[in-house]
Amino acid sequence: MIEDGSLFIQKAMLLNEMSDWDGIKEATEMALLDPNLENPGDVFILRGMAHTELEEYEQAIESFTEAIEVGTESNKRNAESWIEYVSDRRG
Repeated sequence: MIEDGSLFIQKAMLLNEMSDWDGIKEATEMALLDPNLENPGDVFILRGMAHTELEEYEQAIESFTEAIEVGTESNKRNAESWIEYVSDRRG
């Protein structure tokens, strides 16, 4: 049985406040298993942020690109800004 993805999103948000980047990656992976997830763009943004903090820049860009593809207009703008930031950080 697939659990409610929104619970994993809440967990990822709490882990974000604790800077638990690996925990965020795990929680977002679980959230994405929910086929009825309301806004997967939010999940990909959180996932990309965790990858960025871990200096996993290619994975971060992949996550932000997914957010652009499946997210809301707000997610798209946010993800585009993050991609610029990641591109600057990785040099």
